[in-house]
Amino acid sequence: MKNQQTDNRVRPSFLILLACALAAMLIPLGLHLTRSSRAVAPAESAAPAKLILAAPAAQPAETAAVPLSPVEQRWGIQLTSVGLTRSDSALDLRYRVTAPEKAAALAESTNMAFLVHQASSTAISITPPRQEDAQHPRSHSQARSLALMMPRATTFPPPPSRLTPGRTYSILLLNPGGAVKSGHQVAMVVGDTWTGDLIVGQSQVASNETLNK
Repeated sequence: MKNQQTDNRVRPSFLILLACALAAMLIPLGLHLTRSSRAVAPAESAAPAKLILAAPAAQPAETAAVPLSPVEQRWGIQLTSVGLTRSDSALDLRYRVTAPEKAAALAESTNMAFLVHQASSTAISITPPRQEDAQHPRSHSQARSLALMMPRATTFPPPPSRLTPGRTYSILLLNPGGAVKSGHQVAMVVGDTWTGDLIVGQSQVASNETLNK
């Protein structure tokens, strides 16, 4: 009887000790896991932020500036297009005034302007013939033929009072012998300045407004 009572007393004590031992082991383990989860959580949440910061911001593409031709730099005139008209017997030359003060100086100067046909090396006069050249029968005939084709033709360049910045002007030129064809290359020469080659029938610069006289 005594042994049985003793066993009954020992068993609860043993169980209590075992429970205490397990608690002593589990509590530190639980604290360790809690600390680990807290340490991992900020790192996981910071990962997307690092990826977002690492992505570079898109920069707008820079457009290359188109260099000015010597004619535009010196005289403020930009050749925009050359087309064929009047059954290819005339050339429709269009140019834009980018600097009226420079174009006005050209109107008051003695510099001559020509449209040079690259294939035949022919120079077609853009400016009106000088007084001494107007007395020549050939020059007079050309001027009369041109006047018949365009009774309200403009001069190159227009008078200073009629110059408007950004406006595109049109002038007709004779196409001698129909030498200039669509697809040929031409260039404008003014005094000792020139423009780059322009293909007949193609527009180099879009026109804002065309002034037909």
